[in-house]
Amino acid sequence: MPNSSYLCARGLLPGLTERWFETADGGQVLRQVTRAPTGAVSSAWARREADLMRERFGSFGVALYEAVYGAPAEPPGTPGPAGASGTPSATLSAEEFEDAWWRGRIGRHFTPYDSGPVPQGTRLTGTVDALPWGPGVTGLTVDLGLPVGGFVDMGALPGDPDLWPAVGARGDFEVITLRIDCEGGAHAQIRLRPAAD
Repeated sequence: MPNSSYLCARGLLPGLTERWFETADGGQVLRQVTRAPTGAVSSAWARREADLMRERFGSFGVALYEAVYGAPAEPPGTPGPAGASGTPSATLSAEEFEDAWWRGRIGRHFTPYDSGPVPQGTRLTGTVDALPWGPGVTGLTVDLGLPVGGFVDMGALPGDPDLWPAVGARGDFEVITLRIDCEGGAHAQIRLRPAAD
């Protein structure tokens, strides 16, 4: 990205958290990756995406986004042995940051979403509002009364399409994961399965 700077801030002791930042000229964080010494990624956050989610879904969308991609942290300040925050940091190339960024994004996709407004395992009541492809094909959408809708994949539904719930049917569902896509705007979906009685 033009006029961006890239930093890696490491904890004061070996084996502590690393934070990788892409910042604008004024120091505003554009993207950030936070990684524990174990390699677990706690954040792969992008300001543009969080802003898109806020515009489309309000604070609920931001909370979903941060459940999936983590929340931002303050950058360390000036690169050197101990930047403004007292945390050692080093300047990175754009390529080094991009490598950390994509590894971070992949890491977050394999992280359980156990926080936010609808953590995995949450039980929600909703109404089937569409079978967009017809019974027995792909799945069905669910109105949860939230700014973001739900989707039940056909793999979580009975094999016989005649047993699928009809449009208008109410039921209880369990959150299995969240999907966020900000490539062509802000899109979010709460992935569900019918709740066990």
